[in-house]
Amino acid sequence: MSGLPETGREWRKTLSQGIVDDVRAAILRGELEPGRRLLETELADRYRVSRGPLREAFRILEREGLVQYVPRRGTFVTSLSRKDWQETYSMRLLLETFAYRLMVQQIVDDDIALMRTMVDDMRVAGDGNNVAWLLDIDLKFHAYLVQRSGHRRLLEVWENLSQIMSAVFLYVMRERHVTGDQVGARHQAILDAFASRDVARVEQVLRLHYFIEEFDEASEGETQS
Repeated sequence: MSGLPETGREWRKTLSQGIVDDVRAAILRGELEPGRRLLETELADRYRVSRGPLREAFRILEREGLVQYVPRRGTFVTSLSRKDWQETYSMRLLLETFAYRLMVQQIVDDDIALMRTMVDDMRVAGDGNNVAWLLDIDLKFHAYLVQRSGHRRLLEVWENLSQIMSAVFLYVMRERHVTGDQVGARHQAILDAFASRDVARVEQVLRLHYFIEEFDEASEGETQS
C-alpha cells in the first residue's frame, strides 16, 4: 500500500500503536486519500502481524476520526463533506463558548503562558508544514481551555465530539480554507482575546475561528437561490 513504510520495521511501542503512527502519518501527508479502503490482509502482510493488533489499530484511528468502519464493507479513510465540517464546527462553537464563559474571568498568567507556548509551537509546525504536529497542538489547545472550565460533563461531551475533529481539521487544510502557516495566527487571535478577559471579544473571535459567518452567508445564498 503506497505511502506506508516497508515491512520489517522494529517498533519500541506496541505493534498496534506502531501501525497507528504509520497509518496516521500517511493519512496526514495525504498519501492515503479520503475514501481509500484499508485492506486488513495487505496491512497484516506488510507489518507481519496478526489481525488482532491491526484491528486494535483501526479502533484507535476510528476514535481519532481518521478512519471509518462500514459494516460488511471494511475500514476506509474518513471522507467528509462541507456539511460534516459545518456541523462539527458549529457544535464546537456552542460547547467551547459555554466553556470559555465559565473560565475566561478566572484565567491567570500561567494559562496565558501555556497557551502562548502552544501558539509558538503552532507557528513552527506551520512553517514546516508539519500537519501531524499542528493537529496535535490544535486539539491540545482547545481541550485545555475546555478543561479549565471545570465543567466535567461539558468536557465529556466535547471529548465525544473529538472523534471527528482530526478528520475535520484535515478537511479544512485540504480544501485550503486554512494553510499551515495561518494556524498559529488564528490561535494567536484567540490567545489575545483571552488575555483581554473580554467575554464578548472571545466569542466573536471564536465565531471567526470556526467560520460561522461564512456558514451563515452560504445558508442565506442557498435560501435566496
